[in-house]
Amino acid sequence: TYTAPTNKIPNSNEESYDLDDVGRHFVKRCIEVLEKRGLEEQGIYRVVGVTSKVNKLLTMGLDRRKADKVALDDPQEWETKTITTALKTYLRNLPEPLMSFKHHNDFINAVKRESRQNRVHEVHKLLYKLPKTNLEVLSILIKHLTK
Repeated sequence: TYTAPTNKIPNSNEESYDLDDVGRHFVKRCIEVLEKRGLEEQGIYRVVGVTSKVNKLLTMGLDRRKADKVALDDPQEWETKTITTALKTYLRNLPEPLMSFKHHNDFINAVKRESRQNRVHEVHKLLYKLPKTNLEVLSILIKHLTK
């Protein structure tokens, strides 16, 4: 059965992150590095990184003062699985999903429309109701996932 989302983070032991310019930059940098390395690696988002390294990357990558000093390009320091796990963790622990709680039911109803044209039109309308940063990050993420 389907359960509607709540505003609570599933695991209270995990930190909540903000979707701000630093977060957007973090997502963008992670994806740029992943795409530069190539997306041919099997299970790129399935294989989990070492927790301590993931936490270190999140701490440094989301700190305004340290973010630009993180050498994500160095595969010796930051394995692909560390970057993908950090990216997933960041997105999972946002206080609100990219497509927002406010519009959740509207998105569900939009994709249930009979005709494809109506579905696309309604989803498109809803996307532009999202906060600018949410839409930017969602766009970056979708483009990446389609590659």
